[in-house]
Amino acid sequence: MKCAILIQAHRNPQQVARLCRVLRDPSFDIFLGIDLKCDTGPFREVIPQEVHFIKRRIDVRWGDFSQVRATLNGLEEILGHNPSYDFILFISGQDYPLLPPSHIAEILAHHPGTQFMCYSHIKQDDPACDRIRFPHIHWSNRTLTRMMNRMLRFFSTGNRTYPFPTVYKGSSWWTLSGSCARYVVEYSHTHPELEKFFRRTHCSDEFFFQSIILASPFAGNVIPNNFRYVDWSNHQPNPRTLTETDYDRLIGSDCWFARKFDTEQDSRILDLLDAHLIQLARTAIRNE
Repeated sequence: MKCAILIQAHRNPQQVARLCRVLRDPSFDIFLGIDLKCDTGPFREVIPQEVHFIKRRIDVRWGDFSQVRATLNGLEEILGHNPSYDFILFISGQDYPLLPPSHIAEILAHHPGTQFMCYSHIKQDDPACDRIRFPHIHWSNRTLTRMMNRMLRFFSTGNRTYPFPTVYKGSSWWTLSGSCARYVVEYSHTHPELEKFFRRTHCSDEFFFQSIILASPFAGNVIPNNFRYVDWSNHQPNPRTLTETDYDRLIGSDCWFARKFDTEQDSRILDLLDAHLIQLARTAIRNE
């Protein structure tokens, strides 16, 4: 079995390099997409040589369709490198594994053709549907963006037609079978109207992939869990940064990855996880 890991990163080259090193495994090829706003030089100096850098880089802005476009570009280059990957895992540069990569590969080997993707069905009266009903723009100036979107909301009828029969929303991070990833890329190419619609959708990365896949022949093979540990207890747009105090909860979960980490705030948690991963790997070898 052969898998690819797509990492999207925009900061802290040393931490991203550490992530790439811990993910080294014969079952995985690693692909790294760096935000166009970032200088790739510091990353290339420390990233392991076997890591593939995504060539078609995007200026990624939070909540904007650029997040979707960067992901699609990454998938296209991965599938161009090897169209026969069994799985493609999508993570951020601030993720870290909670299981050795060999363990993750073994789990995936027992679930051929499966998609691991969080999703929920969004009803028309759900506030999240406002992101769809009303057009939304994304500019670099946040103040102007807020003002313009208030105006659009005031003058809009709020009746934009969703391009799929059912609205699904979920996490931006997932694991797809290679065949499903190919379907998503091909579908986006043959349906250019999707990009036009989702360019005016706030946080379109939380709708785009779920909506395509759950309206596809792959819908019956979706497990509604991405096995990512994320702490939203801060009730902010971004999850809480995990620290050493979260260690017991992390290793007690059944997740494959956790996010987000920041070594500038707490690098000790990654040291603890490294030791945990080594112990898991040694135990597996003894039990063989």
